[in-house]
Amino acid sequence: MARGYIRKRGDRSWQLAYDIPRGSDGKRRQRYETVNGTKRQAQARLTQILDSVHRGRYVGPTRLSVAEYLDQFLADYAETNCRPRTVQGYRDIIRVHLKPGLGETSLSRLTAQDIQRYYTEKLQSGLAAQTVKHHHTLLHRALEVAVDWELLERNPSDRVTPPTPGPSPARTLDPEEVRSLLTAVQPTVYHLPIHLALYVGLRRGEVLGLQWGDVDIEGQTLAVQRTLGYTPGKGHFMGEPKSRRSRRRVAIPQVTALVLRSLRDRLEAECADRQVAVIPSQVCALPDGRLMKPDLLSRAFQRLAQQCGIEGARFHDLRHTHASLLLGEGTPPHVVQSRLGHQSISTTVDIYGHVLAEADMAAGDTFERLINPDVGKMWANGPPGGPN
Repeated sequence: MARGYIRKRGDRSWQLAYDIPRGSDGKRRQRYETVNGTKRQAQARLTQILDSVHRGRYVGPTRLSVAEYLDQFLADYAETNCRPRTVQGYRDIIRVHLKPGLGETSLSRLTAQDIQRYYTEKLQSGLAAQTVKHHHTLLHRALEVAVDWELLERNPSDRVTPPTPGPSPARTLDPEEVRSLLTAVQPTVYHLPIHLALYVGLRRGEVLGLQWGDVDIEGQTLAVQRTLGYTPGKGHFMGEPKSRRSRRRVAIPQVTALVLRSLRDRLEAECADRQVAVIPSQVCALPDGRLMKPDLLSRAFQRLAQQCGIEGARFHDLRHTHASLLLGEGTPPHVVQSRLGHQSISTTVDIYGHVLAEADMAAGDTFERLINPDVGKMWANGPPGGPN
């Protein structure tokens, strides 16, 4: 059994001394660590170290700071295993928040208390709970990798409680607003992207990544196989869909098939006039065939929506509108999940629970009318049976 002891160094400073496994030469090896705090905290740390030695999981202290390690995490893990847009998001969070907040701390001495204090300070500075939750997701994953690389014995963020975000604000357009919007955008180049988001529930990147080879106009379906994204410094790129479930085939209504056919016929006629054999591959593109940039589409949508008197709506809210209107009309949640490409049905239920609750109440009323068509007359003179 590994041995160790504690020695007082100052008013709130303690030195730990402990044995680690013998080296290849068979000689005894001893390590030292300083703990600032109470004697109970020092004893808890010594117990943790001795337990890890006993279990064969001991990792010696590293001189890496949190900032230095996060740079290694980005270069050696994130760049290889994450989507470009995710990596860029990680870089921004690390540069703007994690390095200034935790970067100078030694990686081996980072504690759950340090991380919890960081979350509290970020919330007090005005960051939203959802934003701080993103910080936690990144930090937890980075520290898990540090454990895998044997730089840490355990992940200190496992013992931290991240903030619980409230429901994400979503603006659902009502049918009248949808009709007004579609009429206003009809003569613009943004009509088809907005139409696809509303009628099919595609994400912005999925709309802009759609190619003619993905569209079956006769069968009235389209396949989501790629997305258009953007990374600062690297420009626009075609990437994989968000998740395995996001790669999907979606049925399209007849009006969408007609819109797509009309556009394809026009493109083929223009190519014939120019004696060009092949039409541009992208379904949603600028008139000269160039890619339509995601941010350009979002800004154009907000401008057009405001012209229609629709305030506070984002392009992504068109997807919310698609799902909310379908669920409100009784479409089963698993069908909406499939159309949206959610990883699990729980995601659909979490986002649209309020719509489902309203649909549930309406379903109860519908059932009652089916069983008792004259239910309104029954209650005209008060509940049946009279007072208790």
